[in-house]
Amino acid sequence: MPNQTYDLLLIASANADAERRSAIYASAEQLIAKGGGTVSTKTEWGERPLAFDIEHESAGEYRLIRFEAPGEALEAISRQLNITDQLLRHRIIKAVRGAPETVSAPSGTSSAPAAPAPVTPAEPVVEEPAVVEEPATEAVEAAPAEPAAEADAAADSASE
Repeated sequence: MPNQTYDLLLIASANADAERRSAIYASAEQLIAKGGGTVSTKTEWGERPLAFDIEHESAGEYRLIRFEAPGEALEAISRQLNITDQLLRHRIIKAVRGAPETVSAPSGTSSAPAAPAPVTPAEPVVEEPAVVEEPATEAVEAAPAEPAAEADAAADSASE
């Protein structure tokens, strides 16, 4: 089967020193070569905040590697990347025919994709308290209550 084109996205720990991150990326490239593949492009996206904490870390350094390799090599590459220290996440995706070679930013900015804009909380909606009208009450005539002593005496005489 001919080689397919894949994208490998790596997210290394931002807390790792630059030397360690370089070693992680070099190791990924060696795994691709060992599996019979060739790297065609590498794109550094830089350090970015994570959508959620991974292993108690809130930021990671992203790198995208486009490569060609046989499909059989992907399992070995992924297995080794799963046990790589300070590599928070990785994902191998089959590149679609016609997909751009690199991700580019709008002109006049860096080549990395823009980080998402910070979310600002919306102003709280303050609603006026609803005015509750009390229903009109009509006077209800109540039967005069019997004193308790008279009620007890009436009950005693009825039971005899």
